[in-house]
Amino acid sequence: KFAETSEGAVEKDGKAKELKFYARGNDDDSDTSTQPKNIVKFYHGIPEERCFVHPGSANFSVGHYSCPWLVYYQLVRTSKPFMRDLTECSNYDLLLFGGNIEVLAADGLIIVDGYVRMNANA
Repeated sequence: KFAETSEGAVEKDGKAKELKFYARGNDDDSDTSTQPKNIVKFYHGIPEERCFVHPGSANFSVGHYSCPWLVYYQLVRTSKPFMRDLTECSNYDLLLFGGNIEVLAADGLIIVDGYVRMNANA
């Protein structure tokens, strides 16, 4: 989606309803009664649930995030799962505060908390 300007086409910021976010689901498959019903995607074998920015959140009007990760304080499930109190999070933030770090130097890979995979050149 682009807007025409005198200098050419400029990419428009997205709308909160158009952006797609996924939260890590429960990776314990033994009890399916506690799993959300809208698990739609798997990231390296870990189930993910589609989430939306809560309309009351300050980030609801943000259409573009410069960092690929968001962290949230609260996930509220009403008509849809809504994230509240969310903040952008860079790769460095995840490395420092994200949990256990597994370094696979031979593969050039860093895995944070068994979930986030980052490329790392040796």
